[in-house]
Amino acid sequence: MSTKYEDTSKKLLLSDALRHPEETFLTQLKEQKETVIQRQPLISEAGLAKLVSQLTKGPVALKPPVMQLSARQPYDSVNGLVDMYQPGRWDATSDLIYMQPIVHPNPASPGEWTGSAGYITFHPPSSGTYVMMVHFFGYQVTMSLNGPAGTTTASSFSNTPAAVAMLFSGGPTGFSFACTGIYLGFVQSIQAFQV
Repeated sequence: MSTKYEDTSKKLLLSDALRHPEETFLTQLKEQKETVIQRQPLISEAGLAKLVSQLTKGPVALKPPVMQLSARQPYDSVNGLVDMYQPGRWDATSDLIYMQPIVHPNPASPGEWTGSAGYITFHPPSSGTYVMMVHFFGYQVTMSLNGPAGTTTASSFSNTPAAVAMLFSGGPTGFSFACTGIYLGFVQSIQAFQV
């Protein structure tokens, strides 16, 4: 006896799923819809120069980044890598890392949280001053970047491209980043510039 799952309003019983796993899987696959997120452009070169100039408190001519990471290229064999804890999705097709916002389900225990967190390891190619930058977008999302200079934040209110940046100097170092809000944040690129 074969069971057909053409009526999507029919409740799926565990016993049916176990007896006919291939039919169950195919039915569920047909019902799924692919959602494509429209990738936003990165902040312009002029916008980046303005952001870095605010950090350095003076005009800056940006050179090409010494490290650039993304969903498609999370590892640089010389300069560093990005790791994620519970990404909402790691999407190499759109070159985006989806981030669930950080939520504290129990206010009495501030160390307990759910959501996505990113970790950057950076090995500067030489001594000097650098800017670590996380490019992102999202609707009413605030991204925090934690590192050797403390914590910096930036917001994207209406799916507009934004970047959170930190000025630092020294040797190999680590950073973490996470977003808050009620919607997903989308990380486009992580860049390190020497200034």
